[in-house]
Amino acid sequence: ETIKSYRDKFAAVKPDHPWNVLETKEFLYKIGAWGKARDTHKEGVTLAGLLMFSEERMITEILPQYFLEYRESDAQGGWNERFTSQDGTWSGNLYDFYFYVTEQVYKHQPNGEIASSLVEVVTNMLLHADYNGEGGLTFEYNQQSCVFSNPGLFRIPVDKVFITKMSNLRNPHLFKLFRLLNLCERSGSGLTALHDKWKSYGYELPTIDQDVYLKRTTLSLPMSFPEGQKESENQTTSTLSFNNNTGNKTGDVESTEEFVEKSSSYNKI
Repeated sequence: ETIKSYRDKFAAVKPDHPWNVLETKEFLYKIGAWGKARDTHKEGVTLAGLLMFSEERMITEILPQYFLEYRESDAQGGWNERFTSQDGTWSGNLYDFYFYVTEQVYKHQPNGEIASSLVEVVTNMLLHADYNGEGGLTFEYNQQSCVFSNPGLFRIPVDKVFITKMSNLRNPHLFKLFRLLNLCERSGSGLTALHDKWKSYGYELPTIDQDVYLKRTTLSLPMSFPEGQKESENQTTSTLSFNNNTGNKTGDVESTEEFVEKSSSYNKI
C-alpha cells in the first residue's frame, strides 16, 4: 500500500515522467529503494527503501533501535494522543509516519505558516536522524511548544550553521525519496530561515540541545511570546541558542526552511 501511494503521488507531481510506466521493481531501483550488488549480483531492498516502504517488524530486524513517536500533550502534562511505530495498526514506516504527522499538524495548528514550519522540522528530523542510534525519533506537540528529538548529532560546526549554505546529509538516499515527491530541497540554509521566521512571529526563539553522551539532538520550538512581550511586538536582538552539555561544537545539521503549499510544497534542507 505504501509503494502504491508513493507512486500515485509521484505520478501526480511528475505526470509525464518516464518512470511512471515502469514495473514496480524497476521503479524502486530507479528511485533508490531497490539495489543490486555489482560484485555478487544479488538484489534486494536498500536501507532507504526498507525505512520508507517496509513494516516496523521487518525494519527492526535490521535496525533494532528504530522507533517513531508522535504525541500530543495537554496543559496538565497528560497525553491527548500517542501514535508510535509499534502500534501494530499501521505499517510503522517513515512514509506513512510523515503523512500522518503532517495531517495532525495541519488539523491542530490554525496558522498555516506555523504548521508548514513544523512539517519542515519533521521532514528534516526524518532525513538527518541516525537510525542506528538509540532512543528513536519523537515529536511532541502542544499549543505552547513543539519538541523534536532524534538520535544523531550535527555534522558541521554549530558556529557555522548561520553562515553556511552547505547541506551535509546523513541519509542522502532517503533525501532522494522525499525529493522526488517535491517534499524537500537541498539548500542548507534552513536553520537561519527557521530562526528568522520565529523572530518575525515574535515568539521565544528556538533552542537546540545536543547530548553528546547519548548522541541525541533536541530542537524546541516555543509557540508563545516572551514574558512581558505583546503579540504585536517583534523581537529584534535575540539569537538562536545552542546548548551542549559537553561544550562540543560539532554535529548534525537539523536544517529547516520555508515549506509552502501543503499539496505541492518543498522543504529546504
